[in-house]
Amino acid sequence: MSWRLVEAAEAQAARDGHVQLYYWVGTDNGRAIGFAINFGFRSTDDRRPANSSDAEFGEEQIALVLWLEPDTTVAPNPTSRKAGTRVGPAR
Repeated sequence: MSWRLVEAAEAQAARDGHVQLYYWVGTDNGRAIGFAINFGFRSTDDRRPANSSDAEFGEEQIALVLWLEPDTTVAPNPTSRKAGTRVGPAR
């Protein structure tokens, strides 16, 4: 039911006036990255050192972004219930 948590965060961010939602995940966590991408998140170039107490030295996290405003120029992901999303974070 992880998708329900993401949908709730997405709805709250939209109500608060945000246009994108970021998700930081360990670069070695393929399952979480796959979940986020299937939900509609897109990978960014933003990285930071992992900050959990059980992280190994040198481990990284990557930011994934979900645009909350659909981009009609992008075809929707056929495996997702979400509309197409823009690629990359707004700078």
